[in-house]
Amino acid sequence: MIYIRGHPNDYNEWNIPGWSWEEVLERFKSTENQQNMESVDAQFHGTGGELIVSNQRYTHPFSKLFLEAAVQEGEKITKDFNGSEQEGFALYQTTIHNGRRCSASRAFLSPEVLKRENLTIITNAHATKILINPTSKEVQGVQYVDNKKLKKNSSQSQIEEQTKVIEAGEVILCGGAINSPQLMLLSGIGSKEELDKNQIELLHELPGVGQNLQDHLDVIISCKEKGTESYGFSRTPKGIWKSAKDFFSYLRDSSGPLASNAAESGGFIRSSLEVSHPDIQYHFVPGLLVDHCRTIVYGHGYSLHSCSLRPKSSGFIGLHSKNPLSDPFIEPNYLSHPYDMDVMIKGVNRAKKYLRSPVFDKHFLSENQPPKYEQSEEALKEWIKQNAETVYHPVGTCKMGTSDDDLAVVDPKLQVHGIKGLRVADASIMPKIVSGNTNAPSIAIGEACSAFIESS
Repeated sequence: MIYIRGHPNDYNEWNIPGWSWEEVLERFKSTENQQNMESVDAQFHGTGGELIVSNQRYTHPFSKLFLEAAVQEGEKITKDFNGSEQEGFALYQTTIHNGRRCSASRAFLSPEVLKRENLTIITNAHATKILINPTSKEVQGVQYVDNKKLKKNSSQSQIEEQTKVIEAGEVILCGGAINSPQLMLLSGIGSKEELDKNQIELLHELPGVGQNLQDHLDVIISCKEKGTESYGFSRTPKGIWKSAKDFFSYLRDSSGPLASNAAESGGFIRSSLEVSHPDIQYHFVPGLLVDHCRTIVYGHGYSLHSCSLRPKSSGFIGLHSKNPLSDPFIEPNYLSHPYDMDVMIKGVNRAKKYLRSPVFDKHFLSENQPPKYEQSEEALKEWIKQNAETVYHPVGTCKMGTSDDDLAVVDPKLQVHGIKGLRVADASIMPKIVSGNTNAPSIAIGEACSAFIESS
């Protein structure tokens, strides 16, 4: 729900025709419906698009305290992360409208759009193969099955019985950096080695399919709170009353803490002066959390995500088998390059200073994560290895590039090299990961694909 585009240098460094920052900025602006022009650098924003972007409806006092702490530690406040200066600290803007997430489907699949005669939406559909003429290498359609009628361990004959076909002269893959390369491999497009390993006939050799996987690795630093002011679960009468009040406040008019995205404030810093633009991002949460909130943590406190933005480690997507319902093989290779651990350590050490700033003194009870005994660099490295986690920003596995790039899968118009009528329009086409959240850039990629199709 956080609206971040990345840094202008990210796009300029791709060095791809049609994808400079100035060109990508217009796509961001055309899709954006900015609700608070007075609080941003207006020249970088748009108001006529479908995606609602706004200031937060509710901000916890601790999120503002965090900004004070950052300033006390020598950081600056920036007006707009998506404006003239990304580096600094501020409250995040979000894609939330009336207390609910303005997702891509909510933004772009309006009731009017859903009524279009040329649009059919099939839910619970699992694409199993792209149909391609093996001689002309022209796309002919897509095969899919109904997810409700099959299981991952369904036999090939069961899959074939349930298979349906959509005929099409053009197919656009939007499965993301995991599923788009998986579907291409299942369709015989990729490296011969990977296809042979899974007994899939090679239709078109593209060694870059599934390669170049990049992701943002993140670790959480947290402190326990003396009181119960932060977000959290408390069994005390005061805590139960507070939770009930917040619940009914949201039911009444979609206001209060439940209208928040939780990660309300944050910042971007450089790990060293030699770095051209920020390579560490922080998300402050006025509550205790672990494992992406899949594990409930009782008690109160505050947490800070420290995220390495431009890792040098990269992995790949492959197949476990030729069964299209099987999960893909995912090897992210996190921290395989020593540079990435160095950035993670710098991020954690800086984060601890923010959370132990005198600004938080009256709320601070104790350090929670990392444990106090993880003070040596070697101990901290081991703690990071055990506790770092993805923030779900995988990119790069259908890399965009020109024909002289051996790992390029799509060209600057998002057309798959060597296959007529097949495009990819998702985060997998990024040659390098952007310095920030990937939702807004993925929407801009979709907007670019739409323009390419209209002009062709």
